[in-house]
Amino acid sequence: VYGVNPTQTHVINNVFTGAGAGDKVQYAIEVGGGGNALIENNTISNFRAVAVSDGSGSAGILVTTYYATGTKATILDNTITNNLTGVYVGYDENDESVVQIEGNTLTNNDFGVVSTAATVDASPNWWGTAVG
Repeated sequence: VYGVNPTQTHVINNVFTGAGAGDKVQYAIEVGGGGNALIENNTISNFRAVAVSDGSGSAGILVTTYYATGTKATILDNTITNNLTGVYVGYDENDESVVQIEGNTLTNNDFGVVSTAATVDASPNWWGTAVG
């Protein structure tokens, strides 16, 4: 989802399955360049690859202002499992992405939610146990 959108792009009720490990980088959904997305009720799994050239890793969802400011994502009620990173927010310490993450199941990911700069409250999600 790219470009400045006055309205929200909806990504709802899909199944995304990555290619697993390997020398590449994959994302089920990438929001950037000022994009605005509602990501809801999707199943996202198996995005585990890492690029040998620079160590960049895959994620179920990437949200970044790398290409333009104003990027926003609302991530609700998804099942995000068995990924290298479930949700990756940012590119560097200057990233200003705005992200709401609630009601998701984030299990069996090496990293559930990673943010390089933006503050992200990912507490209202299911992490596989009552204590997260």
